[in-house]
Amino acid sequence: KNCAQEIYNIFGKEKISHIELVRLFYSLSDIYDEIGERVLSKQIANTVVDNIDIFDNDPIEKALKLSGIAYTWNNNYTGMTELNNAEEMLEKAFNSLVSMEKDKNTIRYIEAFGKVLSNRGSNNLAKNKYCQETSKMYIDKAIGWHEKALEYRRGQVWMFQDQESIKEIDLNIATSYTTLATDYYYKNDYEQSIKNHMEAIRIRNRYNNWKGITVNQQRIIGCVIERFRTKFEIEESYIEQVMNYYPLLIEKNYEHGNLNALKQNLIYLRQLKKIVLNNVSLADKIDKFNLVYNNVLKFCNEKAELRQEVEAADK
Repeated sequence: KNCAQEIYNIFGKEKISHIELVRLFYSLSDIYDEIGERVLSKQIANTVVDNIDIFDNDPIEKALKLSGIAYTWNNNYTGMTELNNAEEMLEKAFNSLVSMEKDKNTIRYIEAFGKVLSNRGSNNLAKNKYCQETSKMYIDKAIGWHEKALEYRRGQVWMFQDQESIKEIDLNIATSYTTLATDYYYKNDYEQSIKNHMEAIRIRNRYNNWKGITVNQQRIIGCVIERFRTKFEIEESYIEQVMNYYPLLIEKNYEHGNLNALKQNLIYLRQLKKIVLNNVSLADKIDKFNLVYNNVLKFCNEKAELRQEVEAADK
């Protein structure tokens, strides 16, 4: 990330004539998006947009880049105009891929087409968040596109024998389950959301895909807390499940340098503590929870840069 940022500081403000630089900046934007630095991600993605014609000789790569940039805009929009621009970009990529007459059975095409389908779902999910008065329409559209992406990806695995291709498609299937889980979260169907996150984790465990696993685990915790907050329902098995994510979840966040996720998971841990300590039905979980909580504090207090985050989470 740091090396790519240094290169961007030098070359990112002018017309780029080397395709490898545009690829590098696209990857840098993706890194920033993954660690939650959305403003930087969007800024660098816009540079890629300004130089997108450099991929004209490779429609699959161009569609992948357009889809990824639209996803970044979906995650960091300033209004409906930007979301509509992202939709137009995705439709352009979609039509380009559909009209291709060859290479549709290649792993590159499958990856690109699946991402375009998925990101069209994410575009509608973003519109759902922005336009509450039409939220049902957009959330249903999001689910529709994400189900299409899942169905498409699951239908391609049988064509490949090599393990790398199978792994790539499997992890994309896990992404589809994750996006569907997010849709159902915003539809307030927390049980269905948890179910889809668990399907994603089942696949990711097969490949030790810890970055993805931590995302799913964090969102499951969010579902459990929101389910309690809005419905006052306590499912003992859910509480047991999310307790078991700690402290490894915090350790993996730290290992991956994702301090935004780490901070959120500390806040979640504090909220879970209140739920466990204040509900008689969970009295038998208190000792175990306190052990988990203390192990998390021990890990964080051993890292000077995390002590402040522990204090913030406790406020």
